[in-house]
Amino acid sequence: MRYYLFLLTMLVHTTFAQVDLRQLPFTPEQDEIVLDSTRFVMDVPEHINSLEVKGDFSGKIHIYGSDRVNQAEIFLVYKPFKQDQRAIGLREISVGTNDNTGVGVEVKIDEGMLQISPASERYKNKYFVIVVPARMDVKIAGTGFGGEVLIHGINGRVSTEKMQASVFLQKVRGEIYVETKQNIEVVFAEAPEESIFLKSHIGLVDVSVPANASLNVEVTNERITPRIFSDLPLEMTGEKKGWQQYTLNKGKTTISVNAPFGNVYLRSFSQSP
Repeated sequence: MRYYLFLLTMLVHTTFAQVDLRQLPFTPEQDEIVLDSTRFVMDVPEHINSLEVKGDFSGKIHIYGSDRVNQAEIFLVYKPFKQDQRAIGLREISVGTNDNTGVGVEVKIDEGMLQISPASERYKNKYFVIVVPARMDVKIAGTGFGGEVLIHGINGRVSTEKMQASVFLQKVRGEIYVETKQNIEVVFAEAPEESIFLKSHIGLVDVSVPANASLNVEVTNERITPRIFSDLPLEMTGEKKGWQQYTLNKGKTTISVNAPFGNVYLRSFSQSP
């Protein structure tokens, strides 16, 4: 395996390699075989505790928490049939001055936050895998319509702003505030202990939790009484037009769900699809 090292600012280096990402837990819609990618690695100072991905990304963004506390990686993943085989091992230099990574994104540290944004128009609809320390908070802002965001194994707070993409959360442990126009799917492998707010403007909301979780669930629908489906032993504790409240195992952690045009699914983790 051959690596090409480039000296960039911020003690950053970019490596080109044959990287097999097929072992990563992709979303249910993942159907392409991922064989090649371009990889960017950087050191993350200990005082940097937040990641912000911003800009009109309209492709796929998959974010994974890592136990490497001071390192971040970004992969620009190619579909095999679209990759230029002649370009393997070479760095594209025509993407513009904003690309300080060699993988089509601009990375900078501002106000104690690691920020990632697309370097040019043509990279907005690409497929990026971002690996950061699991300790970090993650914020996604302004992702384009039709995109997909997956966040896996993050222990910090997860939040979104001006989102239009579908959102998948897996094995996250911190506070969650997600609002988007598309579907939201969340899988908790452990009982959540931080507050959770999920709102999909035109899609569904699907949440999987362990059966022993202690939850207070509030489901709101501004238009009609929400349609809720569950295999959990939920007890209804309140109801009025457009609002229902349930408890599970005496209700410790609050989950607020709002889906004006979609159904709500609350399922046991062992029964998740």
